[in-house]
Amino acid sequence: MNLIMQPCSSRIAQEHYEHTMAKGVTFSEIAPYLNKSDAERISAIYETDSSIYVWGVLYGSKSKWDKIEQGDLVLFAKDNHIFSSASVCYKIHNRDLAIFLWGTDEYGRAWEYIYFNIDPHSVNIPYSEFNKAVGYKENYIIRALSVLDNDKTIDFLNRFPIQDISHSPKINEAEYIESITNPLDSLENLDSEVTSSHRKEQAFLRQTLFKNKLTAKCAICGKEFPVKMLCCSHIKKRCLCSIEEKKDYANIVVPMCTFGCDALYEKGFLGVKDGKIVIIKTTGIQWLDDYLNSLSGKDVECYNENNKKYFDEHLVYHNYGC
Repeated sequence: MNLIMQPCSSRIAQEHYEHTMAKGVTFSEIAPYLNKSDAERISAIYETDSSIYVWGVLYGSKSKWDKIEQGDLVLFAKDNHIFSSASVCYKIHNRDLAIFLWGTDEYGRAWEYIYFNIDPHSVNIPYSEFNKAVGYKENYIIRALSVLDNDKTIDFLNRFPIQDISHSPKINEAEYIESITNPLDSLENLDSEVTSSHRKEQAFLRQTLFKNKLTAKCAICGKEFPVKMLCCSHIKKRCLCSIEEKKDYANIVVPMCTFGCDALYEKGFLGVKDGKIVIIKTTGIQWLDDYLNSLSGKDVECYNENNKKYFDEHLVYHNYGC
């Protein structure tokens, strides 16, 4: 993942931001300017009737635009501070769409190198604090589109954890192994080094589990969710896993939804035996127990011989059958 620095100081840039980032546009507005492939992809990313957040740059910034990838974090800056952030979800080269959205400049140029964004929200980070986080000189000013490398992105997120872990920097297997064998991992106080290790671990697990998917199924309820609404859940409690078990990342984690399945599994209300969901204990709350009962006996698609032992250990830990 890269960190995209997008200046937005000029009057024109601020007008563009207000129109297509602060307010956003609708799919029906931009659909006539999209080819079939782009239309299908964009409609799959955004919910029906939701705002679509768009930004575009001129040809002079094309070499930087070429480096932008899905999942990158973009920071919008003006007046000596970063005022907004968003996550890049798609990009296209489309002059007709750019002219429709923003017109052209005085030379007839269009902001035709376009990237689409999700989750825009306000932040307030002075340049001085940003510069300190990424190792720039204190008086550095963001004047042009720039793309920071993965290391600087990690440095920034360790100091300003403003983005969901689902769009974290790319972590390779060696970095993951280092993060789970870090001796500081056992400390209770999560200082910056430990936080960095945990972020790397989660980023790697999510990248391995979800890859570039936008949606995936919850292992427990079987419903399809956007990946940002899914946890990368350890089948066996993470704190009980040995280093070797953590290294077995292809089998030790599965997706579970934040709509209750992750918590119900983690707290030991349900488990998986021989590939089917079993109820370990009830909550005492009628509607929750009704939900548990609705899951009882359901087949778990991701269950296999490689992760069976971890599901079994979960049952033993929570005294199932005792």
